[in-house]
Amino acid sequence: MVSQKRKLLILLHGYGSDGKDLEPIGSYIKKNIPSLDFICPNGLEICAVNPSGYQWFHLSQERNYVFSKDVQNAVDKLYHGFIIEQIELRGIKIEDVILCGFSQGGMLALAIGLSLPNKPLLVVSLSGLLLDKIDIVGKNQ
Repeated sequence: MVSQKRKLLILLHGYGSDGKDLEPIGSYIKKNIPSLDFICPNGLEICAVNPSGYQWFHLSQERNYVFSKDVQNAVDKLYHGFIIEQIELRGIKIEDVILCGFSQGGMLALAIGLSLPNKPLLVVSLSGLLLDKIDIVGKNQ
């Protein structure tokens, strides 16, 4: 029997939520794809409007959804401080990672996926939007 290479699904919650909210989705998917590991991290900061939840980055009141310094910091912290650690821990590559996020987590999944020179296997944004002025690496390739 040929063993399937392990894949990692990273589920990023929405604004004001936490990783536990998405665990049932990860469990359901894993039940159908046993070679898939999943993790649902909490956001990087306590949510400004809901102290019992988290946010990945600060949302401005102007709602001008641009790739700001706050978003860049979130991309750097999540990618370099968490995703790389998970990849190394499992002995896989970024190409074995599926990034999926809901709402603000979807914005971050898109921002990370599009800004990396080596792309994840898949990037999914559920009810998230593509931030303006993102530096898309490899957009001319």
